[in-house]
Order: sequence, then structure tokens, then C-alpha cells
Amino acid sequence: MDIWRWVETTTKALRRAGSDRLAELLDALPGLVCDEEDARVEALVPEALALARAERLPWVEVFIRHWHLQSRAFHRHDVSECLHEATSLLEFASREETRGCPQSVCVTQDFAGCFGRIDGPGYVEERLAAARETLARIDPSWPCYACISAEYADALNDAGRYEESVAFVRGQNAAATAAGIDRSEALAQTEAEPLIRLGRFEEALERLGDADEAISTRILRARALVGIEAYAEAAAELPAFETIAGAPYRYEGWVRATLGLVRGGLVDNDLALGRRLREIYARLDTNGALSGACQHAIIAAEMAAARGSWRIAALALGDARRLAAQLRVPPPLPELTRPSATANDDDAPVDADALLATLDPSGDPEAALEVIGRARARAPDDVALVSAEARALRAAGYGAHALASITALIDREGGSPEALVEATRLLLEVGDPAGARIYAERLREFDEPRALWILASAHEAAGDVDAAIATLRALIELGPGPDPDPALARLADLLRSHQRFAEAAACRRRLVERDPAGPHAWALMSEAAIAGEWSWVREVAARLDLSLDPGDQGPLDYPFGRCKIRFDEGGADLWGERRGPVSARVLSIVGPRKRERYRDLVVLDTTDLREPSEASSSDQRRPDVPIFRALATIERAEWRSFTVDGPNPGEAEIDLLRSIVRTLDGELSDRTNPKRRLRDREAADPDTKALPAFYAFIAVPPSVDLVELDFCLEALVDTFERPLAWTELAHALPPGPARDAALERNERIVERFGL
Repeated sequence: MDIWRWVETTTKALRRAGSDRLAELLDALPGLVCDEEDARVEALVPEALALARAERLPWVEVFIRHWHLQSRAFHRHDVSECLHEATSLLEFASREETRGCPQSVCVTQDFAGCFGRIDGPGYVEERLAAARETLARIDPSWPCYACISAEYADALNDAGRYEESVAFVRGQNAAATAAGIDRSEALAQTEAEPLIRLGRFEEALERLGDADEAISTRILRARALVGIEAYAEAAAELPAFETIAGAPYRYEGWVRATLGLVRGGLVDNDLALGRRLREIYARLDTNGALSGACQHAIIAAEMAAARGSWRIAALALGDARRLAAQLRVPPPLPELTRPSATANDDDAPVDADALLATLDPSGDPEAALEVIGRARARAPDDVALVSAEARALRAAGYGAHALASITALIDREGGSPEALVEATRLLLEVGDPAGARIYAERLREFDEPRALWILASAHEAAGDVDAAIATLRALIELGPGPDPDPALARLADLLRSHQRFAEAAACRRRLVERDPAGPHAWALMSEAAIAGEWSWVREVAARLDLSLDPGDQGPLDYPFGRCKIRFDEGGADLWGERRGPVSARVLSIVGPRKRERYRDLVVLDTTDLREPSEASSSDQRRPDVPIFRALATIERAEWRSFTVDGPNPGEAEIDLLRSIVRTLDGELSDRTNPKRRLRDREAADPDTKALPAFYAFIAVPPSVDLVELDFCLEALVDTFERPLAWTELAHALPPGPARDAALERNERIVERFGL
């Protein structure tokens, strides 16, 4: 069955029934999952599920819940809470009303996949049985044929049955070919994995080819290249960790390739690698992916021992033992033997002050831990030593272990300012603001200002913004003592970040009064503009010698140069025209998939977001304009936008189209991809040459009658050789015959050209 044809048919039916939002969410969800837009997936799913349940569409519910599990379990390896959902979905998809849903066959894969990520080797037979049962229900024409085959092969790999895995994948390819379907490309990575593990690196490289630039393929190629000792080529293929940091399913391959580069001398086995390995196995541990976490903890321990960081090696190995105890089939744990102490080790100073004077935990924390550990053996409860050790552990990436050490000392010996401060830092780092508040309250008897500063951080981390603000105000009002400017600036920033701009401006004004041309002046202008305090904007602008218009004391609105504007919800930066020092009007049409911002007036954070190399570039193809973040919209133009799509009618016809739109006070933005081609399914000759495509946004002010716009567009396009579609506009028409006719017309065009 063609799942995507079902999705297309379902979304069309939803739109015809007036359920445009559910159709939009259904259409968007798979793409967001595959693009690893995790935050957007989490935001979208609850709304989509609520709509599907409200309209009593169980098949749609199966689809949504399946893709949510794909995102959480398969992409993020976040299985800490997924097993219950996978079990529930398996039951739901087995009911009479959902058994026929095309996506229901994939639910078995979701269920098995969760077990695989929790304990892959421990649940091999269960995973094989689930995948085997699912494959028996489908044939190679199903898109999920490849992914369920991959699930079966992955289980064989986890069992170390690599030859069997290769034979299975090749058999699946042969079965698909015999059915007249090519699944070779879809199964290339699945076949390359066991080939690499068998040491058949040349075969793996041949299977992967060199055209696919997908990240997962590049990681596999890097692993095969280190296998043949082509280290420089492997380093060029392997993506930076930052590229895959949000995708735990890529961690194992990345680590295997990186270890190969360590062997080849292109990557150092150093603190940075140790921190990275700790980050990886801690993330997997938190996500409930116990098997992967255990494997990477073992690697972290072995690499730490190899570079002489025995304290880190012991901590990582202890974590590996804890994780292994939770697995049905635990991996073998290494025996790490520390060399005997040298004479120099025995001479390590015992005096804490003398020792700490020779150490810089933030510079080389692993080396510091070795020396501190020997000193603590002689003075286990020395507060200064324990605090230094905690700082070093935190710098090495082992904050939770540092916390256990320092809180144990505080519980035994009572608080000292240094130990209490370090404990609060660690508690905030590991995500325990409530614990940080407890220790910060104990710190108040020693150091009230510092305790209040930390309490504000704890309240903010807990999401209690009002308490954080009140605490900072209390710190500012303490009276004589440290310079209040840092607390006042922090309060202004906190108020600003929570869009309390009038209060932020009042705080910021106190800072600007002390330093009129200082670093807070531009921030004050932005906050004052949002709060409507335009006299403050003019006052600060005058102090900065900015040219002002000779108008009255109202809002500033005069040309101040071009810029680009970045919005928090992402997407491309938009062109804007500055209408004063801190405001700009949007000049780019966003398009109908997001809220239209064309002609909106926004207030800017005037920190230029360009990289220094961009700001100094002399490249004439990249206009020398600053990029600013939008803080708030102070005037909404309420324009609406729609797409126009179809075969390219020609430049003259496009000019006519633009002219018609402008007659109605609107604007047309041509977004055509010159490489895109369409086929006319109604052409007499099926081999007719593909047609160049046309794609544009039309934006109109709220005063435009959409029925009139639709009528004018149709009257013009009827004179073109081939029609164009404007589906969103058709859906936006008021209910009635005109809307019904427009929808029917647009659906025919979409179907005809495969839009």
C-alpha cells in the first residue's frame, strides 16, 4: 500500500471538510520528524491529537502517534517514557477500527524499537520476532519495507550475527527487485553497517557510493575509511559533533569513527574528547537508552585510562557497572589497572593552601584531580580540597559526581561559604534548583549578597520568575555594599527576557543615568519604544548624537537604513527598513505557512547578529546590512499571504499577474526555483518534456476582498496557456458556491501537475 497516497487523500478530504488545520499538521509532521525539528514536533503533536480525537479519526490518530514515537524513540533515543506509549499504541492499532490503517504495521516497529534502544542485545529475539511478523504482513511496495527490514538487521547486528545480517539485507533487496521495485538505495546504510563490523570496509564504501551527502551516510563512510587507514579522508567526511548533538541515534557511529581518528593521530585523546564522551553517555542514560549509555561509559573509561586520567576512568567505569546491572545481556567490563605510585606522587604536598596554589582546575581539571586525589587521601575532609575537587570534576564534565562529594562533606562538617557556593552551582548545573535554594539559604548567614544572587538564579531555573525578580530587587535594596549595577543590569535583562519591557526600561534608565553613553543606552531605547516611552528614546538618541527628525515628541518614523530582521520562531531572516534607531518595518513576504509579517513595525535588539567575518566581508553579492533580532511587534499590518503555483507562464504573464495584484494594493514575491520542473498529466504525449515551474507569494492588506482577488486572478490566468493554482486563497474564501468552485478548480490543477 502507498502510505503517502493515503496521506495525500486524507489531507484533501480534511480540507474539503473544512479541517484545514488538521490537514496542515498531518502534512507537516513527517517532515518535521525527519528534519529533527524536535521542539516543533513536541509543540505540534498535542494539538494534532486533540483535533483527530475531536473529529473521531482513529486512523489519523495512529499516524500522529507513530510519528511522535519515531521522533522520540528512534531519532532522540528518548525511551525513558516511551515504552508505555508504544504499548498503548500497539493495543490501539490492533482494534477493529484501526487495524486497516496503513501506518498500523509500523506500530510493531515502534514497540520493538523502544526495547532495542533500552537494551538492544537483551531483546534481540523479541525484536526479530516483531519485525518478522510485520514483514509477513507487507510486501516490497510498502515504503516501510525498508525501515522494518533495517530493524531486523539491527537486531542481528546487536547479537553479533553480522554475516547473517548482510545475507538478510541482500535477500530483501533481491525480493524487492524481483517484484519490480528498487529498494537498493533505501537499504544501502543497512547493508554497510554489518560490512563495516566484519572489517569488509571496501565493500561498505562501494555500497555507500560517494553521491549521498546525508549525515548518516557520511558517518558510515568515515568509519569505513578509518578501517582502511584513510584517516585524512575520514576526517573530511565526519561531521562536527555540534551537527549531530541533538540526534542521539547518530552518537554510536560518530564515536566509532572518532576513535578511529584517535588511532590515526588526527584527533587527540584529551579533556575535550573526555567531556564529549561523558556528555554522550549521560544523555543516553537520561533518555533511558541503557545499552548505548553503558557502551559509551566503557569507552569513556578506557580512553581516560589511556591518557592517564585514572580518577575519570574510575568514575566512568563505575557508571558503566551501574548501567550494566540493569541490562539483560550486559557487555563485558574492562579491567583497568592503575600504575603504581611514583616517588613524586608520594611527595605531593598535604597542605591545602600550598597544593591549591599550584593547581588550576579550570585549566587542566583531569590533571588537577590526580593531584587533589592524592592530597585528599591524607586530608579527606579538608574543605578547600573538597571544593577544588568539585570544581575540577565539574570542569571535566562530571558535575553529578562533584555534587555527591561536596554535599557529603557539608552534611558531615557543616557549611562553609566556599563549599556552599560550589554546591549551589552544581545543583543548578544538574537541574535541581530546589536543592540550590536550600544551600543558598544556608549561605545567607555568611554572605547575604552572594546568597541572594544565587537564590535569584535558583528561582529563575525553577521557572518562578516573580520570585527571581523579587530577590534581585532585594539585592539591589541592600544598601551600602557592592556596586549595585550588576544586579540592576541582571534585573533589567530578566524583565526584558519575559517581555516586561516597561519595568525593564525603568531599571535600565537608572543605569543609563549613571553612564549616559554606556552599554545600556541602546537597550533602553528598545525597551522604551516597546513601552511607548518615545520621549526616552529621543532623549537617549540625542545623547548618542544620533540624527533625529524635527518632528514632534511622538513615535519616531523616518528612514534609518536597511537591515535584516531575525524572529525567534526561526526561518529565514527578513528584509526590513529601519524607521528609527531601534524600529523597522518588515519588507519581506513570509508566506502562508507562518503568520504573515509583511509591513509590520517591530522593535529591534540592535546587537548585530552577523559573525565578524560577515560584517567585514567585501563580497558584493552579500549586502552589507546588519542583522537584528526582533523584540516585539508594535504595529501589526495584518496582511494575508497565499501561494501561486504551477507551470511558468512566462515573464510577460508574470508581469501582468504582478500588475493585477498591485491594482488591489497587494504585492507579489516571485520565489520560483529555476531548476524545478512539472509534468502535465493531461498531456496527450506522456513523454512530453517537463515544464519549468512558477511559484510565488501574493500578499494583500486586510482591506482586500478575497472573493474579488480570486475572481481577478482567475480571469487573468484563464488567458494563459496553462492554469495556475492558489489553494490557500481558495480555502480562505467565505463558505458558499464561489468557495466550492474555487476549491474544485484548484484541486484539479494540483492533481494535474502534481503540485
